[in-house]
Amino acid sequence: MAQVNHTPGRFVWHELATPDVEKSKKFYTAVLGWTFNEMPMPEGTYTMAMNGETPMGGVFDLNMMPREGVPPHWLSYVSVPNVDEAASAAASAGGTVAMKPFDIPTVGRASLLGDPTHAYSMAFKSKESDPTPKERPDVGDFCWDTLNTTDIEGAKAFYQKVYGWKIGDFHGMPTFLAGETAVSDIQEAQGGAPSHWLPFVVVKKLDTANETVAKLGGKVIVEPMKIPDVGTMSVVFDDVGAAIGLLEP
Repeated sequence: MAQVNHTPGRFVWHELATPDVEKSKKFYTAVLGWTFNEMPMPEGTYTMAMNGETPMGGVFDLNMMPREGVPPHWLSYVSVPNVDEAASAAASAGGTVAMKPFDIPTVGRASLLGDPTHAYSMAFKSKESDPTPKERPDVGDFCWDTLNTTDIEGAKAFYQKVYGWKIGDFHGMPTFLAGETAVSDIQEAQGGAPSHWLPFVVVKKLDTANETVAKLGGKVIVEPMKIPDVGTMSVVFDDVGAAIGLLEP
């Protein structure tokens, strides 16, 4: 039997909740070059986003969400040693267990957790090995996640308890560390936006990607910005209104 290796504290999966799966597939094929596979599951078909031969994430119908009124969004999964313990820690730290720990047949166990300001992420323990972290993600790979929050100090305390992260610093910006590796930065939510997690994907040419987003009915909501020692990033709404970050290294 092959050895199963996990990377606790790392982001290991992302999912798009969309009101129109087919529309979203066309959008992300054009912007990021992804292809899509349909995977049969006990509860229905699951759409898998592929970057070449590598699974990147999932796409599912927003109407499957347990709560009404949830807007289109990307959801980030964090690897944890024990999903039930993460959910218990979230509840005791003032967060919300939006979906109690549940088993995903043949895949693993998960729980949807909200922090005290209602930024949501999925605590996840896979039955198989987590993806091997890349030193330099390829074009089309997820590469980073940002927490935009209305309470930076509260977020630091919460996620240290729930995901075991430590606090780091990058050019004066607070970060979350899994072990000694930075996995996320922490930003103050701007313009009255609610707290939320924002994933980033590597693109070859940011200007080209932004132009494609606009042509397809999306919108650039944060104009290109240089990040020291990293690259240039922007934030966009896709054509159903889900936010995602784009990064040209």
